[in-house]
Amino acid sequence: MQAEVPPVTEVDYRHTSSRPAFDELPPDVREGIVNVAGSDIAVAFPPVTTGFTGAYAGLLTLRDGRRVFAKAAGPAAPFALQAIPREAGVLRVLAGRVTAPQLVGSAAAGDWELVVLEGIDGDLPGMPWTRCDADAAHAACLELAALGPSDVALVTCASLAVDLGGDLAAVACLDELVSGARSW
Repeated sequence: MQAEVPPVTEVDYRHTSSRPAFDELPPDVREGIVNVAGSDIAVAFPPVTTGFTGAYAGLLTLRDGRRVFAKAAGPAAPFALQAIPREAGVLRVLAGRVTAPQLVGSAAAGDWELVVLEGIDGDLPGMPWTRCDADAAHAACLELAALGPSDVALVTCASLAVDLGGDLAAVACLDELVSGARSW
């Protein structure tokens, strides 16, 4: 007997989260972002609506003319609160090794975690993806695959199995992929 495959729900990945605006962040968090960025904020654009947390994520133009992308997570977004320092650590290791935004800096502000990246131009792949989208994703995957084992070891404290082992949804998804019950 073959397992029933649930219907596919279309998701508009451009609108998956509701995030606070920059001016809605606690004052010490805004000040922390300014300190990490190294300049006052001239323009805070509306937060992005992509992603899967309610943590702050948005593009900022600084008074010195630079553009940065800042993320800030507090206790209300526990996954992002843990992920932000990890992201900063990975970007520190990957700097110059792969095409990725440059880390401006990271910090804690009370019980919040902050990361500031250089602002880069980009867009979310279309729905459906274009050949150009697929080629760009493929090129990025090849670049990452070219990293040597010692570089990979620098960005993970455990194997993929250990990193994913506690995530029951991820393990179930991998099991389904292996068994053929789910396809890419």
